[in-house]
Amino acid sequence: MAHIAFASSFIIDDFDGDSGRTSGSSATDNTINNIGLFAPSPIDDDNTVMNTPGGGDWSRHLYAELLSGEEGEKVTTVVCYGCDEGHAVSDPGAEGHFDWIYTGSTFDASKFEYFTMDYLDLAGRPIEPGGVVELYFDGVLAAQSDPLPGEETSLMLPLLISDNSVSNVTIRIDGVEGLNANPDNAKLVTPLPKNVFGTSDDDLFDTENPDDKQFLGAEQNLFASSGDDTVDVTLAPGGNRIDLGSGDDTLFAGTNNRILAGSGDDTLFVGSAGGNNVITGGSGMDQFWIVTDEGDLPTMANIITDFTSGEDVIGLGSTSIGFADLTLTLDGNETTINGLGQDLAIVRGDTLSESDFFFA
Repeated sequence: MAHIAFASSFIIDDFDGDSGRTSGSSATDNTINNIGLFAPSPIDDDNTVMNTPGGGDWSRHLYAELLSGEEGEKVTTVVCYGCDEGHAVSDPGAEGHFDWIYTGSTFDASKFEYFTMDYLDLAGRPIEPGGVVELYFDGVLAAQSDPLPGEETSLMLPLLISDNSVSNVTIRIDGVEGLNANPDNAKLVTPLPKNVFGTSDDDLFDTENPDDKQFLGAEQNLFASSGDDTVDVTLAPGGNRIDLGSGDDTLFAGTNNRILAGSGDDTLFVGSAGGNNVITGGSGMDQFWIVTDEGDLPTMANIITDFTSGEDVIGLGSTSIGFADLTLTLDGNETTINGLGQDLAIVRGDTLSESDFFFA
């Protein structure tokens, strides 16, 4: 599963526990045509269940049922604190199904869209292909995988139902003969929206304090629209495409973003965080602040694609250096600005001169 950022995340079971404990609880069944075997599974204080360390008022039970096999063969469901995972283990000729069952006070599952879980192999005993993972809310099927490959994978399954009052959750693995698989990091999630839109008002998008539009600056597209907008992605993961639209906008850039400032007299602070932003100022008198604090410089140089001399300005703030301390290296229509011991920006467009810079 590719990296995906989530607007909300709810841990069903992270299977973590006290690393000093070498074993956890288990349920084992070695008899066909019985109703399987249940076993209680105490929740460790280091184990987050139903989004609560120690599980709060939630209890966990394990269930194993032998569906087919020869005499003496068995299937086992485990929570193992020694390896911080669950296990679904069956003998080579045995087939079973395996449940992790959670019961407690009701919670609202309707706000989530997907069930995610890591599906791992038990060291030294490869996963057999064909197992199916299912999720149940109060006994009703809520998510189901296709038959799984015989290799580790991360599942992201759409929820089939929306339920705002759930008090019983079951994770089930139905396996083929000789299954040896580990569930881990089971969660309910809602992905971030890929596209986020502003309004004609003066919008604020601060990824450290996001509003209900859920712009967190994690590989998203932001269309700020008109208005004098403010966008701050300084500490965001990056990889965004940010279109500020029209208006006199203010941007605090972070890392690895594509920024289109649009029309208007924009103020663009790109002098911190990881850098490597590609910034197009567009029309208007734009300010490109490539240094905002000489003690906190961007890791990589930023790229300005359309500097217009006599209209735009390059700013260096909170610094003791001046124009004489900079080195400008021209290569075609690109000028690399070096100062304070590193490349600060690569500027495309008009040839730069001292009048294009402002120091504060």
